[in-house]
Amino acid sequence: MPGLGLTKEEIPGNVQSLTAKDIKEAHSLSITDLMNSKLQSVNVNDYQGNPFQMDLQYRGFTAGPQIGTPQGLSVFFDGIRVNEPFGDVVNWDMIPLNALSSFDVFPGSNPIFGLGT
Repeated sequence: MPGLGLTKEEIPGNVQSLTAKDIKEAHSLSITDLMNSKLQSVNVNDYQGNPFQMDLQYRGFTAGPQIGTPQGLSVFFDGIRVNEPFGDVVNWDMIPLNALSSFDVFPGSNPIFGLGT
């Protein structure tokens, strides 16, 4: 993690990572489909019948595009938070799979990532 001086191996917790090779070989339709098939403790809910706008649940916390759903996950893309300012929703369809070179999931809360993370 930049600025912390810690590697993923030094963080206390189950940090899950996917490389560019893992992402390419998965042949997933969307990022939520990728996380559902490759990561532990991840479940998705297809409430609209749209595979690009699914709710993602990780260890009981939700991140999804539907306003009104209590959001409990923070999503960062290249160090920038992508949760929308209004409602804290995450538009998963705005994160293209071909733009990802790696993917990390950190459990727990850490104030270094910002408010509500």
